[in-house]
Amino acid sequence: MFQLSLSSKELFHSNFLYWLYTLNRNNFLELFRKLLKNKNLGSNWGEWEVKREYNHYDLCVISHEDKDEIIHLVLENKFKSLPNIQQLDKYCKKTQKCECHVLLTLADKFPNKEKITDWTIINYKDLGKAISVVFSDVVGYEAGIIRDYINVISIIHNQSVSWKVLRGSLFSNSRKEYVDLRIDDIYIRKLSMRKCWTLLYTICLYLRIRLPGG
Repeated sequence: MFQLSLSSKELFHSNFLYWLYTLNRNNFLELFRKLLKNKNLGSNWGEWEVKREYNHYDLCVISHEDKDEIIHLVLENKFKSLPNIQQLDKYCKKTQKCECHVLLTLADKFPNKEKITDWTIINYKDLGKAISVVFSDVVGYEAGIIRDYINVISIIHNQSVSWKVLRGSLFSNSRKEYVDLRIDDIYIRKLSMRKCWTLLYTICLYLRIRLPGG
């Protein structure tokens, strides 16, 4: 499971969510009801279906009314890369009638996070917890796949939140254990972002000016 997740990091996780939909569409809907804390989600969707890589959206829920296509939910998946507010704003403008915009991300802190108000931000650990509850009735081979997936994303999430910028390590390079695990690119991206914010905070503190967004 871990090796499979490395082939195309963000696409893999979108594909896994799509697989959960094909496994049990009612549970898939319940999963997002739980994540979004909305027990009535989907009650007015009619005959809905899930699409992958549709109109550049990683995952979306759509239905059709007469000849009109209705997008009810858009999920943007950021596992390897950091969320980009310009991209998210662009997607919102294209789907203004969409009921839910969901940002699934490995990063706990990233630039302009406080300005992303039109998206519900969900981390991978919370996703794993919700899947374990909603799909607890699955047995056999499929249950093993789900269990392995939850373990993988929980381990990577726990590792990512432990990545800290240490004093004197502002320009440190990658670590061998992450190279061996093939998550070195994720580590470098996330730590580089934190280093930039640490440097910005230090400069603002020195100049006695307010940190942007702070």
